[in-house]
This record gives sequence, C-alpha cells and structure tokens, in this order.
Amino acid sequence: SLDRNKHLMYSRYVQLATVREDNRPSNRTVVYRGFLNDTENITFITDRRSQKVEELRRRPYGEICWYFPETREQYRFSGSCIVVHSDGVEPSCHDSSSSPWNSKSCHTDPSLAPSVLSGARQKIWSILSDPGRAQFSWPAPRLPKDIGDFGSLSEDLGAAPGSDPESETAVSEAAARNSKEAAKVRKEAEEQRITIVPAEAPAPDSFSLVVLCVDEVDHVQLFENSRTLYKLATNSASDIKEDANADVDLEDVSGSSALNKEEKAVKGTTMRREKFWTSLEVHP
Repeated sequence: SLDRNKHLMYSRYVQLATVREDNRPSNRTVVYRGFLNDTENITFITDRRSQKVEELRRRPYGEICWYFPETREQYRFSGSCIVVHSDGVEPSCHDSSSSPWNSKSCHTDPSLAPSVLSGARQKIWSILSDPGRAQFSWPAPRLPKDIGDFGSLSEDLGAAPGSDPESETAVSEAAARNSKEAAKVRKEAEEQRITIVPAEAPAPDSFSLVVLCVDEVDHVQLFENSRTLYKLATNSASDIKEDANADVDLEDVSGSSALNKEEKAVKGTTMRREKFWTSLEVHP
C-alpha cells in the first residue's frame, strides 16, 4: 500500500488517537517514520512536553487510522505505545503495573530492548530536516504566546530577550522540501539566536520517539468492498505449524516481503511462545 501511494506527499500522514484524562478521545495528525527494525511496530516522533505523552503515560494505548487515496484502502493499527526519551523508556519495562507488556514483554523481545529503542530514536533524529529539528528548541507546546514571562523563556532557549513571540511560531517540516524555505528557517533561527541541534549531535531531551506495538489491524479495501481483521496472538511453535491461519501474508502491512509465510508466522519469538497473525474476513 505504501509503495503504491508513495508518490503522494501526504501518504505518510496518519491520525493517532489516544485517551485524555477525562476519558474523551484525543486525535491528531502525526508523520509515519517507518517500521521499527523490520517489525510490525510503527514509529513516529513527538515533543516530550506534548499532551500526547501525558496521555500515553496514563493509558499507554493508541490507534492509528491511515487512509491511502490512490488505492482506496484504510488501515487501523491499534496496540500499546512505548515512548522513548533521552533518559529512558515509558512505560518502564520493569514496572509491571504499567503493563502493555503482558504479551510483548521487553524483557524477552529483542526488538523492544531499551538499547535498540534508544538507537532508533537517535537514528531518526539524525535524518530530520533543519526545520524538523528546530521545532524541538522552541517553547513547550500549548504554552501561551502572550504570557508575561515569555522573555525569560526566550533567554532559556537562546533567543533574544523581549523578542516578538509571533516571530517564533513553528514552521512546518514540509518546508524542508523546498531548499529556499529550509534556508529561510536556518536564517530566522540564526537571527533569533534559536539553536538548531545538529543532526550528528545527541537528540535533545525534548525529542521523543513513540513506538506503536501493533497487535490488531483492521484493513478495508473500498475498491473490492472487503474488510479483513488481523490479530496478533501467541502460541507454541508446534501449534503454529498446525494452524492454517499462520499462513496469513501481511506483506503490505509489515513490509517484510523477504520473509516466507512460515518465517512471518514465527517472526518475533519470545522465549517458548511465538507470535503469529490470525485473520478474519468480515462485512465492511
């Protein structure tokens, strides 16, 4: 699906839903940053000070809705979320009370090891554009622009004291697609003395990686008027080989076209239990 829609600039934009403290839904657009090391887990980035991080800290679950207009397909990916910071991972792998870790324990899944997650965070930081990296040096999200002590906040960020808060508004990362716009961002940052952390430097504390550990997929194909539900399950190796559902091919979802069906069925072994996808065709 991604390959067939990659010529569309907005094909990488997805909707992420979480739950607010008052139990109301919270939704926003995020940018798909790839699957985590050829697993089914989806990555995107966020500011550590954002509302979504607070929501995931309380309820570490989310759902992504992803529509591909060229092929008229909709994917809904749901599962638990891991937020990777400069100083650790939330929820803690060692905190049993946090638990989206029952079936996907980071104690046993090497793809979710803290060192692997930290490396993925730094790698994504290193390939961000200048405008993309600049936004992590700005004031905290949702901070009013006209608060009385904005000058002190600007000083903390390296900006000129008393500078016009309107001049420090975010410039979309999409501007990086145009070299003139990217150059403009760098010039404005220099004039305002806002530091853009270099790509080769350690990612700042404000930069966090979010990993959605997918365990359910709802795939709707409007051209074919079909809908298929996939669910990640665990079982013993012997049961997997006997289970016809273990042959489900999720090439378009996981991107793991190099794996044969048997390898896909047992990919992601956790101790003696192995993960596999089951499928069910339902009415749209």
